[in-house]
Amino acid sequence: MSLGEKLLTRDYGQSNSAGAMAFYEGMASFARCEFSTAKNKYRESLTKDRNNPEALIYYNNAQAIASEHFKIAVSIPLGSKPNIAWEILRGVAQAQSEVNQQGGINQKQLLVQIVNDDNNPYVVQQLAKQLSADKNILAVVGHNDSNSSLAGAKVYQQEELVMISPTSTSTKLSGMGSHIMRTIPSVSALASKLANYASAQSLTKIAICSDSQDSASGSFAQEFITQTVTNGGQITSIDCDFAENEFQPDSIVTRAVAENVDALLVAPSVNKMDRAIAIAQANQQQLPLLGNHSLYTYKTIESGQNAIAGMVIPSPWLSDDGDQNSFPQAAVRYWGGKVNWRTAMAYDAVGAIVQGLQHSSDRAGLQSILTQSGFSVNGATGEFKFHKGDRFGQVQLAHITKTSGDRQQYQFSRLEL
Repeated sequence: MSLGEKLLTRDYGQSNSAGAMAFYEGMASFARCEFSTAKNKYRESLTKDRNNPEALIYYNNAQAIASEHFKIAVSIPLGSKPNIAWEILRGVAQAQSEVNQQGGINQKQLLVQIVNDDNNPYVVQQLAKQLSADKNILAVVGHNDSNSSLAGAKVYQQEELVMISPTSTSTKLSGMGSHIMRTIPSVSALASKLANYASAQSLTKIAICSDSQDSASGSFAQEFITQTVTNGGQITSIDCDFAENEFQPDSIVTRAVAENVDALLVAPSVNKMDRAIAIAQANQQQLPLLGNHSLYTYKTIESGQNAIAGMVIPSPWLSDDGDQNSFPQAAVRYWGGKVNWRTAMAYDAVGAIVQGLQHSSDRAGLQSILTQSGFSVNGATGEFKFHKGDRFGQVQLAHITKTSGDRQQYQFSRLEL
């Protein structure tokens, strides 16, 4: 699959390329406060490999730190889930670049501190305390998975620091506090879209696999169940828990087939996506597959191949959304390939913060602006606003199909109904 056809992946960790070497030299220079040298090294890295949002953010920071600036943080699982982390960072880097190139926020540049939290709730709590203690940080973009966001939200709310998650969908985040927001639509919208599709396709007897240890996975499964039952469908009693130590995908699929199930829903957490792939491989196209939004990543395609062909997944945004001058085309110019919904949601999170900072330059004022009833943002996904921290928006459906150029490769495509 060509770069322009796939969701971009991170491969810097073990690379000895010239781009990687320049990037690490830039990091060393930045650490020594040699900002001019660091900027040149980051520029060199980007000329050799533009598909590195960390390099672009640090390049922007090397310029911003020498002038008046606003500071925000982004917390992502860079160590444990580097590909997902880079998907989020691309949205942050693109938004930062655009605002700084346009003169900044009221003539102040935007500086972004990157923090690695490994999707570990304990680590997140400690980081949230550190970020809150730094009064120069005006907002945090993060976290990735819902368990992490829930852990951080308690601290941010207490310390009155705005947190905007681009990817956390757990219903438990709703109403956690006046400083807690997200740019991804509600899990109810995502799950209901998929359940309504299943009903329209007469897939009325569904077996569900989810992660009992993950709030987002559980929220998605419960919302799907509610809508399916409302539509007159049935959920089987098959026990399929991705958190089980003795997880047995073959026996789960065998039982589903024996019970004449119409479809399998796999709704993993980001930490258990390999088990969703294991179910698909055990299934071997016997039953139609439905998936949650977490599976919308290139790793799914790379690992699942033919086993996941045809899987239908809800998404807050698809790369062919918008007109010729919109975010998708700009993203391709920045990164050399298509990006996915995590990038778009992160771009919108920074966009909301930037617009808020245009009206107020402190934490309290920013929170007040973001929560005003008349506040709205024109972002990657069109105009949106927050309602009690949640963002309500349209949901699309994608399915996994073979690419037109290479019949051995797969891609996410818009599902036309």
